[in-house]
Amino acid sequence: MAELSDDALEIIAAAKVATLSSLSKDQSIMSCLVWFEYQDDRFLINTTRGSAKQLTISRSGKATVLVSDPQNHDRYVCLRCELERITVDTDCQQLDRLTFKNMGLQRWYGDVEEADHPEQHARITMALKPVRVFEALL
Repeated sequence: MAELSDDALEIIAAAKVATLSSLSKDQSIMSCLVWFEYQDDRFLINTTRGSAKQLTISRSGKATVLVSDPQNHDRYVCLRCELERITVDTDCQQLDRLTFKNMGLQRWYGDVEEADHPEQHARITMALKPVRVFEALL
């Protein structure tokens, strides 16, 4: 597993979003902004089951996470990661934590999106383990 410096951990703790990149089936790079948690040396990314993010990362088992300092975008951490596990976020606990962290609202379904049929949007959490790190700490 990759060792992160205190500066890198500070950037990760301060950031609200990260850029998640993976390879699609045709080998083109797919990148998107994601909310995340960093716990126990793992990036936890919440998404809808069957999303492009989940499919590409499940297929290759790899992803890159880029996190920039919200106060100075010349400072960033780029982490090559391996997919460690996927778990079902049955009651949307992780999604609700991310909603509170990033929006100050208690629940995704009900406060942001209609709560009528959240089961139609089954949520999963992907745990990504950093295996290589590049730090630009200007």
